[in-house]
Amino acid sequence: MSHTTYPLTGDVIARAVLTSEVISGCTLTIDGGGLTFSIASGRLRFVSTSNGRTTAKTLTYPGESGITPVFADGNNYIAINESFVVTQLAVNQDYADLEANIVIGVVITTPGLTPVFVTNEVNVSSINIPGALYDLSNTLNPIKKTGLVLTDSGNNDLEFLTTAGEALTLMRGALTTPNTPNVLIFAEATVTNYLYLYFDAAGTGINIDVEVEAQTDSYDDGSGTLASLLPNRWTVQRLYSFGDPDTIVVHYGQEQYTTLSGAILGMATESFIKFSPLDGALFWGYAILKNGATDLSDTAEVLIVNPRSIAGETNTTIQGTGVIP
Repeated sequence: MSHTTYPLTGDVIARAVLTSEVISGCTLTIDGGGLTFSIASGRLRFVSTSNGRTTAKTLTYPGESGITPVFADGNNYIAINESFVVTQLAVNQDYADLEANIVIGVVITTPGLTPVFVTNEVNVSSINIPGALYDLSNTLNPIKKTGLVLTDSGNNDLEFLTTAGEALTLMRGALTTPNTPNVLIFAEATVTNYLYLYFDAAGTGINIDVEVEAQTDSYDDGSGTLASLLPNRWTVQRLYSFGDPDTIVVHYGQEQYTTLSGAILGMATESFIKFSPLDGALFWGYAILKNGATDLSDTAEVLIVNPRSIAGETNTTIQGTGVIP
């Protein structure tokens, strides 16, 4: 076995501690009239690597005004390169050719390209290319930050209750909480709208049933029509939210199990196919239901499983103390 020791040069240190970022200024504001925006003057540090050597240069940006947003009804990520060319990026663009840019903030627009407001919080020193944020959000976003426990309503019925808390997300909260655009804040709510999903026979389209409470007697067997659970069988439903605390999107279970312990194992082993638009939804947790259950608080019929939050809260694990057969 051999290894090579590399000297700790200034170049290595620069790559370890420096990144392209805004040093000062360069804030975004909406111009009078509300149709264009401006970028204030400021100082920018650009870090680049060529032939194994990292260089950093600090430049004074003169500012610019009267800039018209490009993308209607959404986020315009505003970026500047070393030549002070301002580029506007959509959140789902390919950023492979834009790594020399510094993203300084976001201009939020409504239909017709009218700016609503701006936010400069995106200017994080360690991540300034929205493509990286977009990839990360598709992989992890949104996830529970604090609170957000799925439980029964406490009324001995088939309604869930979702506790208050925060979810970490990418710019989803920009319209409601512009100072903390990457956090969605949920109030406690009893869930009264249930959008139940199951696939069509081709496995590509989705059927949606609107219900007023949890459904406990059916599962998705892939036929395009809901199948009835056999007596004393269990199924694993998955629950999601797009931000409205009293509305939950529920994926019917795609298998039925003879025991609760089998259903618990099925959370990880079931060949579950998720409807792809739910990739952008908050995952509340699992509801393991016995056929014919009538009370979500009855641990002989129901087990609610909450994924642990990133805060590591111990109250977001498994609800229920019934004996697992």
